[in-house]
Amino acid sequence: MENLISFPNLGIDLTFKETAFKLFGRSIYWYAIIMTVSIILGVVYVMLRRKFEGISSDDVIDYAIFGIILGIVGARLYYVLTSLDRYKDFWSVFKIWEGGLAFYGSLIGGALAVFLVSRRKKQSTLKLFDLISPAMMLGQIIGRWGNFINGEAYGSVEQYEFFGKVFNVNGAKNLPWVMTVNGEYAQPTFLYESLWNLVGFILINIFYKKKKFNGQIFAAYMAWYGFGRMFIEGMRTDSLYVGPIKISQLLGAIFFIGGTALFFTGKKFLKLDPKPAPAEAEKESADVVTVEEKKPDEAEKETEDAADRAEEEKETNEKPEDDTEEKPEEITEEKPDGEPEEKPSEEDETAADSGADPEETEEKA
Repeated sequence: MENLISFPNLGIDLTFKETAFKLFGRSIYWYAIIMTVSIILGVVYVMLRRKFEGISSDDVIDYAIFGIILGIVGARLYYVLTSLDRYKDFWSVFKIWEGGLAFYGSLIGGALAVFLVSRRKKQSTLKLFDLISPAMMLGQIIGRWGNFINGEAYGSVEQYEFFGKVFNVNGAKNLPWVMTVNGEYAQPTFLYESLWNLVGFILINIFYKKKKFNGQIFAAYMAWYGFGRMFIEGMRTDSLYVGPIKISQLLGAIFFIGGTALFFTGKKFLKLDPKPAPAEAEKESADVVTVEEKKPDEAEKETEDAADRAEEEKETNEKPEDDTEEKPEEITEEKPDGEPEEKPSEEDETAADSGADPEETEEKA
């Protein structure tokens, strides 16, 4: 199928085929390719931002896998439940390639996945919402151009609807950017939403590192997107309704009010981690390095103590053991007749020392 899309006031005429190519006989649509690119870039963004929140790359992959799966399920389920009259048999519900996805459903499904995985990993759910919210906005910036190629999700140039009230619009056909889809005038609501989210994406990233509590970035995203969607949805001609009110317009208002309230009051009951996890990890690494630096000194001290102990043991071993060593026996000379030699008296020893004759000494005495 081809769509002729023109911007008559700009003199631009474009023709798009919904099918990009065929693979194994199955049509691959431009919409699917653009959505895939938006998802990949969203994951890349989270990978680049994760260090600020202290989330590992493995965790990001886990969140991406479950988030994408539940996001698609949520988008389909949301659309089916609000359009039951379009499905006449059960199996047609699963024919997702025929179209029928709703963004709010993907948002709810993705949020549920983040909640469940974060509980499992014992990580802050609000911190993860902060991390993923700008990625969601980036995905919307790109994904809306899939609607452009499909010639869908455009707005009326004749009336505007706001919470069940319809207002006539005059002069919309004279806008420079007004478009025609297969010859019918339309408001380029895909472009409005894409540009609105682009501005929000830039502002949120500027503010990101200044957030005061976990969940504040998520609150900013809800408030910004909800406010824009609430007004842009009033132009749409393909809206889903609950009674006389457009569902996406109602949800946009709820998102705006809730997000604004949380953004300005969340600091009272929510907290911000004292330091991002990467900084804590660096601090722990620094502490480890400090301990390692101290180890050589401790080893040197232990070496000195061991040397002192070895020296003391050596001195102890070299010291003579007087108490246990036996004294040598005195050798006594014997006279020829076998009698022992008479030991000189003390008087003789004294005389010998003085050089006097022992007999004279005796006479004097």
